[in-house]
Amino acid sequence: LIYLLMMNVVVAIFYVIFLSIPSFTVTYSEEELLIEKLAMTEYGMVLMDETVYLDMDHPYKIYINQIGTYDNYAVLLNESNTTYEDTLVVEEVLDEFYLEVILSGLITKWPDTEHDIILIAGKDQVLPLIFTADYIEIDGPITDLSTPSFSFLNFVIYMVMLPLIVWMMKKEVINDFTVAKTWKTSWISIILIGYVYLMLGNFISNTLSQFLANIFNITSGESVNQLSIQNALNSNGLIFMLVSAVILGPIVEELVFRKAMFGLFKNDYVGLAVSSLTFGAIHLLGESSIQTALVNGLVYFVMGFVFGLIYIKNNKNLYAPLAVHILSNLLSIIFILSGLGG
Repeated sequence: LIYLLMMNVVVAIFYVIFLSIPSFTVTYSEEELLIEKLAMTEYGMVLMDETVYLDMDHPYKIYINQIGTYDNYAVLLNESNTTYEDTLVVEEVLDEFYLEVILSGLITKWPDTEHDIILIAGKDQVLPLIFTADYIEIDGPITDLSTPSFSFLNFVIYMVMLPLIVWMMKKEVINDFTVAKTWKTSWISIILIGYVYLMLGNFISNTLSQFLANIFNITSGESVNQLSIQNALNSNGLIFMLVSAVILGPIVEELVFRKAMFGLFKNDYVGLAVSSLTFGAIHLLGESSIQTALVNGLVYFVMGFVFGLIYIKNNKNLYAPLAVHILSNLLSIIFILSGLGG
């Protein structure tokens, strides 16, 4: 708990320092903020000056689909949305009348679904006169750290804080390592069985996510955390994200969420519940609502549960879930970089 408090303080200090260095920052225009918001809103729609959109170099454009042009505006949807086919677009041609009905607010649901049409527009954006429906307003420009700078900041925080938590828990780290060395050939089965648990957990979490999405009438998709990682892996901050995600992050997280948190409770299964919930919640701080966090981030809660279960099944030895955690993150990054997903 002391460590987590100190980490928040260190993050705040380094963030302010980084933000004061011009070369670490970038100013995002209102149009760029619209693209980012749409990339995280599966059933959203944005109208943007087509020339501006086509000239834009934005990492989140890979999640955007231009379905047509209306009065010099590019009509943009999240790439995951296919509900518009055969209604808003017929034989690859935009139905302008149908679009105008949407923009005027007469149609508020996507065809054959219960999902709301979420219109998104900039505060200072000049919109078509027909655009009279309610919409989410985006206010820009804003200045923030660039994606590579965020990756570097993450790396620096881990490099500063990792020695501290290892020192705080050096007795446990050494004792567990002494036991782990005796496993020898058992390591292979520990890692493989642990990874099978993780894959089973992913299947369960995906099923539950879809179930919750139907209940909350929202869609399951990429979490903000996942999109941020994918964005960083496609930037100049790749090496910092690799080291942080594959090595430094798993070490810190296993020390905090398994070794430390389980130590707070006499009952292992109370520790399992608390550590799983905390592990999941810490990965979902950027989500727009509790419902979205539950749907898009249930995988993190289940992942925390699986790592905790591996920890318990291996006599609460730190290195068992750590090895599976590192393998999982490494394979996820390989899949992302290869274009197969995370």
